[in-house]
Amino acid sequence: VGQPELYQAMAAYIRGASYQNVSSYELSKKYFEKTVSLLDSLKYESIKARAYIGLANNNKNTGDYPKAFSDLYKALKIYEKRDHKNGISSAYICMAQIYLQKNDIESTVERLKKALKILGDNKYNETYLIASHTLANVYGMEGDYKSALTIDEEGIRISDSINSPRNKTSFFDNKANCYMYSNQLDSAAYYFNECLKIDTAIGDRKQVADTYINLGTLNLLKKDFVTAEDYANKSISILKQINQKPDLMRAYAVLSDIYKTQGNYAKALE
Repeated sequence: VGQPELYQAMAAYIRGASYQNVSSYELSKKYFEKTVSLLDSLKYESIKARAYIGLANNNKNTGDYPKAFSDLYKALKIYEKRDHKNGISSAYICMAQIYLQKNDIESTVERLKKALKILGDNKYNETYLIASHTLANVYGMEGDYKSALTIDEEGIRISDSINSPRNKTSFFDNKANCYMYSNQLDSAAYYFNECLKIDTAIGDRKQVADTYINLGTLNLLKKDFVTAEDYANKSISILKQINQKPDLMRAYAVLSDIYKTQGNYAKALE
């Protein structure tokens, strides 16, 4: 690879990451694929591996799990050859997140343990924050709210110290879910609205839609069906635009529950 190709590849990678940050997955995919195609030399494998992780995250978000795993194994092969600890951890964390979306808790925890063991005490970075947030999600799903909230507090503190609002909002989201499912609905509403402020400011449409799903659930629990339906539909509108299938499925499930609770079974079935 000559220098011009290297600079083109780096520029393509940055564009891919920028589009991913605002949930434009198809455009992001295009630029990550361009990065990979420009880097045919072994010398720049680490940039190629980062592009594979980026592609895997896009495919995870659009629900193409086999393709996501294929990209992750390509990244892992490069990172293991170079003993790149952060990279190896990133690949395992993305795998864990896919298993979590598939509700395979055992495989999720297995991959997270691998990632956290590799990272060790190296906590003040985004890789550790993503791993610990995923673990907090697992605890929350299993009803161990105390453990989940302990991780959330640490995550918020580290996110502030490294100035990472994107990670901070993910811990707020988990905290809100813990409060919601332990019936502390006012606290849940507060943290979901904090999430909305941050995610709207950074332009993360996927996370905005995710919070709308949560607010839909929250208002369903409050028996405020009109507000709940409004949030669910707002979420569906965004998720269709960005082709985020796993969350779209969740949004439809919430909308179905809203209709079912009101006895509108025809709408729920639809």
